[in-house]
Amino acid sequence: MTRSQSYRRLRTSKLAWAPELPEHWRESTIGRIATVYAGGTPDRGNPSYWEGGTIPWLNSGSVNDWVITEPSELITPLALVGSSTRWVPPRSVVVALAGQGRTKGMAARVELRTTLNQSMAAVVPTSAAEYRFVQYWLTANYASIRNLAGGDLRDGLNLQHVKSVGMPLPPVTEQKAIADFLDGETAEIDAFIRDQEELVRLLGERRRATISNAISKGLDTNATMKESGVAWIGSVPSTWEVANIRRYAQMRTGHTPSRSIEAYWLECHIPWFTLADVWQLREGRKYISDTKEKISDIGLANSAADLLPSGTVILSRTASVGFSGILSRPMATSQDFWNWVCSPDLMPEYLWYQFLAMAPVFGQLSHGSTHKTIYQSDAASLSVVVPPFAEQAAIVDYLNAEATELGGAIHDAREAITLFRERRAALISAAVTGKIDVRERAEGA
Repeated sequence: MTRSQSYRRLRTSKLAWAPELPEHWRESTIGRIATVYAGGTPDRGNPSYWEGGTIPWLNSGSVNDWVITEPSELITPLALVGSSTRWVPPRSVVVALAGQGRTKGMAARVELRTTLNQSMAAVVPTSAAEYRFVQYWLTANYASIRNLAGGDLRDGLNLQHVKSVGMPLPPVTEQKAIADFLDGETAEIDAFIRDQEELVRLLGERRRATISNAISKGLDTNATMKESGVAWIGSVPSTWEVANIRRYAQMRTGHTPSRSIEAYWLECHIPWFTLADVWQLREGRKYISDTKEKISDIGLANSAADLLPSGTVILSRTASVGFSGILSRPMATSQDFWNWVCSPDLMPEYLWYQFLAMAPVFGQLSHGSTHKTIYQSDAASLSVVVPPFAEQAAIVDYLNAEATELGGAIHDAREAITLFRERRAALISAAVTGKIDVRERAEGA
């Protein structure tokens, strides 16, 4: 990141998101410096609107591209006439009015002539504004713009929200200088982030391959092998067992006590693992020691949930399917988990590593289009590979050491990604609010 000097003369601003601005900058709103409108979606049930389309059309997800150079889909000239979609010229900005996850409120620049759907606002700047500067300003205030719709994340933005957004207005030449500066600086940052994301992916693949090979092939490269009869396992050392999981672990269920009976939720002290805690499994945490919610003794006694002993291996079966962890203390779980209490012949850590290697299997066992789940019959029919106990312990020790090394590298890469994303956001904010002066940089470029 290149150092830049500050503006020498500042003044108080009326903009809530930029209380102080360079003296010569003006103040305006998106509605004053741009034409703002939404589009529409042609009838999906009319093939003549979509088949053989030639006109570019954008959906809300396209804002995730930052710079839009390709359409989401193509529509026909008939669809353009028969729907409320509208043309957007290149060198414009689009803002997602609605969308899943982080999409709502995101802004992207448009570099092609296209149409768009009704869940996006086209922001077409006048000659008073540089479209890239507008995008950077909207991006710097992403969180505040989302909040214009109210506290409910399901509420969408509307065109008036977008038009009302206040913004600083440097001279156009200066807007372009700021945009040029940010384009160069963010390109370097984004390239670094992509490299780190690729590193995380490669390290993750190496970790999965290491786990899969160790738990199915063992550590002795000279071992005599036999076919397991299970596709995902392949061949295993001849001294190992391959059997139904219930031969080596007891399957226990989770449940939710009735929310309508107040007595079940008084004096709660028993840890109760629910989907609110599944993030711990998603981030790869091995041992689970705490939960967001607790249940009471009477609640547990009057439900189908079990108090599971420490060492129980839990497996998420709904929503976030196929993630697992080991209970480090007695707990109960909701019905969203299948729980396995290992026999003395199966180490919980070995089963946990095996579940990590079985991620593709759990994906294949998931049913449902939107709400994924693993049925009890499928979970009960799982095959596992079980080496002699001493070999399990050796494999677990080996994988623990490998996980420490690879996990540390993955953690460092993720920390770097977080740090550079924060730097990117801070740089954009500083540039569009006049905290740094990049004019000399632009002139010398």
